[in-house]
Amino acid sequence: MRGRKVGDYALIQEKQSITINLEGEILKKAWKWKLAGERDFVIREKLAKMNLDITKQSLGAMWRNPFYCGISVNALLEEPVKGNWIGLVSEEDFLKVDRMLSESKVPVKEYSKSKINEFRPLTGFLRCECGSLLTSYVVRKKNAHYYKCQKCRNASFNALTTPYSKTEGLNDSFEKLLSKYTLSSQFIEPFKLQLNKLFDIMQSEGREELNGLVSKKKDLENKIENLDKRYFENPNFGDEKYNRYSHQFDMELKEIELQITSNSKKISNHGRHIDKVIEKVTNINKYWKEGGIDSKIRIQNLVFPEGLSIRAGNREYLTGRVNSIFGLVQTFTGIDRGNEKQKTHQKFDGSFSVAGTGLEPVTFGL
Repeated sequence: MRGRKVGDYALIQEKQSITINLEGEILKKAWKWKLAGERDFVIREKLAKMNLDITKQSLGAMWRNPFYCGISVNALLEEPVKGNWIGLVSEEDFLKVDRMLSESKVPVKEYSKSKINEFRPLTGFLRCECGSLLTSYVVRKKNAHYYKCQKCRNASFNALTTPYSKTEGLNDSFEKLLSKYTLSSQFIEPFKLQLNKLFDIMQSEGREELNGLVSKKKDLENKIENLDKRYFENPNFGDEKYNRYSHQFDMELKEIELQITSNSKKISNHGRHIDKVIEKVTNINKYWKEGGIDSKIRIQNLVFPEGLSIRAGNREYLTGRVNSIFGLVQTFTGIDRGNEKQKTHQKFDGSFSVAGTGLEPVTFGL
């Protein structure tokens, strides 16, 4: 990335821009395979052979993210705009993939054109049970804010709770929902214990992956050394053959080095981040209530990475996938605080499913 705010002075320029790196070139192939009808698990296997590991969730999210066709999307924008970078795929091909996924119940969220402001933070995030994103509007004479489904009749919700409103505002009910994913102080210590176990597993797996990458790098460096030796010792080897293999090995070496750098960051000492994670999960509803619009949007997407739906009839939230950290919180307290049968302690054996958890400490930089 180049622009005014980058840390590397060599990358500073007047306008911000994004260039495609080696990983991006590999992902270009993934788009071609998808357009050819390949299934995701086949594409992941092909990418793994090219030393690019990607989770099922990340790959699925990529197909639905207009960023990859050069479109800038943001909940604060009224509509998507053309970015100043070259996409990995054309807009036409992006829409082809979108149509291929049209049977999915979740439309392309990023193309929502709903307006959003501090009184309607759930715009572009919350969906009606029919699958449509809720839009929002304000009645200026009454200064009353509403969320609305454009497809379903009678699917209109007041955003704020007022003395004159017949029902609780969605903003308040969402805050209450977040409180159910907030860790009680009595569970902090056992939660720390399980979080440490989870991080230990991640570090252990990360070290194994790093050792494999280092071994691959060493093998590749030996190949490069042998290639140079054959070229200089054998006058019949040929420049064209040497250049072809040299370029291929150089590309593979750069890819492996990128993987090593990325992997090294993942196995950094997560222990120092534990207190920061605890602070967030014990106050997540408070951070949402007191935060500005940017903070609210980040928290919404953090806890519910695939969004959230609501049933118009009884205003019941229909939760889908929850961030793994907050899923871990549930194992202590139970999502239904009013259920006396729900045990407040759990038996753990330390066996966690780590793949695709998205637990990198940067996630909690709220």
